[in-house]
Amino acid sequence: MAGASLEFDFTLDDREAQRRFRQLIARGENLAPLLADIGEYLDLAHRERWDHQTSPDGEPWKPLKASTVKRKQRKGRDRGILIESGDLRDLLRYQITGNELAFGTDRIYGATQQFGDEDRGIPARTWLGFSSEDISVIEDIVKDYIGL
Repeated sequence: MAGASLEFDFTLDDREAQRRFRQLIARGENLAPLLADIGEYLDLAHRERWDHQTSPDGEPWKPLKASTVKRKQRKGRDRGILIESGDLRDLLRYQITGNELAFGTDRIYGATQQFGDEDRGIPARTWLGFSSEDISVIEDIVKDYIGL
């Protein structure tokens, strides 16, 4: 058969790729710095929403009943919705255990505010959660951590 042929001889230098894979593996073995960055972001995002008295999806919290407003005014604690002593907002915490991040509060009434309590006439005022912006920022934090 008549024809022509080409022969290629090349060497691939994969040292940089191997270095990056080792770095990625090392980062994957210790997610604590990544989770701490996410925890710090969540703390700031929730405090900002608290200041605006909105849920993670941007909905305003349900207003207080007139009787609650009066009670808070009598006590000199009329600082807004979900703020009596300030503990719920000020005691937001994150905890890292292994490769897991927990975020929220250890205050039992935090769940009451989040989900409401029909028996006591307390409406749900969603204050914990993720907005679409939160998810986008967290994705960027992860990409930055793994070097993308």
